[in-house]
Amino acid sequence: MQTEDLSGHSYKYRPPFRGEKIMTDGVTYQIGSKIGQGSYASVYECTDDWGNYLVAKVLVPQNISYEKLKKDWEIETRTLINLRNPFITQIYAAFEYKSTFYIITDRFKCTLGDLLEKNEIDLQKLIIKISKTILQAIDYLHKSEVIHNDIHIDNILTSYSEVNPKDRLPESITFKLSDFGISRFQKDENFIKVYSNKRIVPPEIIDPREFGHPDQSIDIYFSALVFLQILYGKLFFFTNEDIINNIPKKLALKLPAPYNYALAKALTRHVRFRTRTALDFWHDLNLTEQYSSVEF
Repeated sequence: MQTEDLSGHSYKYRPPFRGEKIMTDGVTYQIGSKIGQGSYASVYECTDDWGNYLVAKVLVPQNISYEKLKKDWEIETRTLINLRNPFITQIYAAFEYKSTFYIITDRFKCTLGDLLEKNEIDLQKLIIKISKTILQAIDYLHKSEVIHNDIHIDNILTSYSEVNPKDRLPESITFKLSDFGISRFQKDENFIKVYSNKRIVPPEIIDPREFGHPDQSIDIYFSALVFLQILYGKLFFFTNEDIINNIPKKLALKLPAPYNYALAKALTRHVRFRTRTALDFWHDLNLTEQYSSVEF
């Protein structure tokens, strides 16, 4: 694939092929099947010299310059290196190979979205475990002054515990937050450009004058959308009009307590009235009071 950058120079992006062996820094990574495709990257199975099961994330040029693509790769790599937390995917390596940028991370069985679509496990019974994991990851990110910016059902990876893998009990499933390709530091003002092609756009990106300037609570909003889908047991796709008309919050209010209160507050359109921190959200999810109606 020949790609031309903004200065008119061309460079050749070459995605890997199955069975390809890439050696870098004394380690050989063998590429397996392609298992995912997103707007910014493709994802492939891979293994290293020790037989560790990993994934190779390959950045895909989207009519941007080589320099811009490299900068994006450097930002994500630096973010992953600096963020070490049990609820976040871990980086093994990052390198450029034949004008193509790779990030190697740990591999998981599937995404939370896959589990929801297969409907083989009652995820509603795991809502507290899932929310605790994701909110702890968000809490860590925000305390590290990082905003994830792209939390959705397919960026949450799942795997069975190795303690008793034959049982495959729902309780043995672990969850981790992944994909930091468009994460930003809290001081970064570049939100609207990043979200120009998102499938679900939060209200403060649609109309910042009306709903407020984007801040870390954008992660709270997106995590609440994830929990909403788990509690309803199905995937939701909201248009900009749905978001402006407050459809996610209206759906949240139909849930039983305390989820109605917790999710409705987190899905408030106006930034200044939304749940402020991941820990506050966690406390709201664990309230024992029964709310018959909630108004914000």
